[in-house]
Amino acid sequence: MDKNQYGTLVFDGILLDIKEEVPHLLNSLNNSVENCIEAIKELDGQFSLVWKTPNFSITATDFSLTHFLYNEKTFELLEPNTIYIFDNEYNVVNKMAFFEGYSSISSITSYESLYDAFEKNVYRILKKDPKPSLFVSDGIDSGAIHCAFIKTNKPVDIFSGYQQDAPLLKEDMIKRRQGIHRQYFNSLFLINKFLNVKTDDFKQFRSAIEISPSDRLAIVGCNADRIFVNSKDYENYWMTQEEITMMQNIKDVFDEYNQRYFDFFATKNIVKEWFKIAIDKRNLKYKEWMIMYCNMLNYPNFENLKNGKEVILTNNVFTISTDDMHYNDK
Repeated sequence: MDKNQYGTLVFDGILLDIKEEVPHLLNSLNNSVENCIEAIKELDGQFSLVWKTPNFSITATDFSLTHFLYNEKTFELLEPNTIYIFDNEYNVVNKMAFFEGYSSISSITSYESLYDAFEKNVYRILKKDPKPSLFVSDGIDSGAIHCAFIKTNKPVDIFSGYQQDAPLLKEDMIKRRQGIHRQYFNSLFLINKFLNVKTDDFKQFRSAIEISPSDRLAIVGCNADRIFVNSKDYENYWMTQEEITMMQNIKDVFDEYNQRYFDFFATKNIVKEWFKIAIDKRNLKYKEWMIMYCNMLNYPNFENLKNGKEVILTNNVFTISTDDMHYNDK
């Protein structure tokens, strides 16, 4: 909790571009609702905040679903990706999206600017923690983040995991990724087998979180499906209750071990570049840009029916069998 002459700020989260996060933000907040909203919309990171003055209060959460706020009067969850304005009796006066307005500029047919933004995230995160921990699975998203650290030549300790009852093919691929890691870095690449077969709430990484240094920033990739798939209506499509519950579960696991974590994909610079790409290019193939990025390093990935075919969604949930998987190690 921090104060200035106009009010009190409560901030929770990580901002990527402000050296002294809270002091800088506090200097930008005053008794003008319009000025405060402008300052808040400039933030890039994953956070929740409350700004309280004698005449009004403002709450805000970013679009990553990594932090949550609740209404003080009703105890209901405030909508993610939303800025609320309250009067001095905590009645909602107005609300608006925190992040919006980029879908109309979709015309680029190359991934180069997206790759550049992706790699710049490595440098921005390292400013927050010069030696973070990276939690990865055997998926495409995790592999792309790992490749970003390799491409920028920034060593990172890897905590990787796969289900104990997973096919031997997955175990083999994880070990191949470990071998690639060791070609570039002397840093850790620890592999954990876990018993929990759930893959949607990050509890499968509990064993890895237990042994990772708690004073480091943990890097994860939880938002890729919501950001990079079926992304024609990005202001709304990630706001389902199922997704909110999943992200709350992830937060609970990291909070249990007092570990700060940051989602590599959910930053403005990456999302802006993604939505500059033409819609037919974005949705041509499932995570094609990540596959191509990994292929630059001959990095192994699984492929399945989602790769190389038009993405087909049923109620926003993929219906793909693991029997369709095959291994791609180009």
